[in-house]
Amino acid sequence: MKILVFESTRAVIKAEKLIRAAEIECRIIPVPRTVSPLCGMAVELDEGSLQKAAVLLEEKNIKTDVFDRGEVSL
Repeated sequence: MKILVFESTRAVIKAEKLIRAAEIECRIIPVPRTVSPLCGMAVELDEGSLQKAAVLLEEKNIKTDVFDRGEVSL
């Protein structure tokens, strides 16, 4: 699983809508402050969907950092 971390809650919500509209399964999860003090929410999706989601977000100029689920503890 991959975790997409954003700068704001607004960016998380917008990203989730774009990703779901593309029929990519995802879910909103909490982000530990050690990963990002900016926003308390992130989008989690499977690794196979990451590339497609990244393209969608880049097209809409939504910046994100990507973490491997195994790298962070929630």
